[in-house]
Amino acid sequence: MRSSAAAWTRHAFDPRDTALSDLIARRFDRVWIALHGPGGEDGTLQGALEYLGVPYTGSGVMGSAIGMDKLRTKRLALAVGVATADFACCAARRISSWRSSASSCR
Repeated sequence: MRSSAAAWTRHAFDPRDTALSDLIARRFDRVWIALHGPGGEDGTLQGALEYLGVPYTGSGVMGSAIGMDKLRTKRLALAVGVATADFACCAARRISSWRSSASSCR
C-alpha cells in the first residue's frame, strides 16, 4: 500500500486528444475522472473504461447516466423516499418565455 499521495505517479490524459486504448498501452493502474458534462460524467467514459478493464473513480455507468438526467434523478429519489426540494420541469421551447415570465412554467 502506498503511504502518501506523493508516492502516486500522476499523468494528465484527455480523451479528446488521445485514444482511450492508450490507457492500456501506457499501463495506467487507474483513472481519476475529472471531466464534466456529456462524455465525461454521463456514463460514456465509465463504460469505455469498464470495457477496457481500467479501474476508475466515481460512479459507475448507470449511476452516471441517471445522474445526468436531472428529472429522472429527482423522480427516483422521490420514489425511494429521499426528500428533495420542490422543482418544476420546463420544455426547452418554453424556456425563453419562462425567462420573461416565471409563471409561464408550471
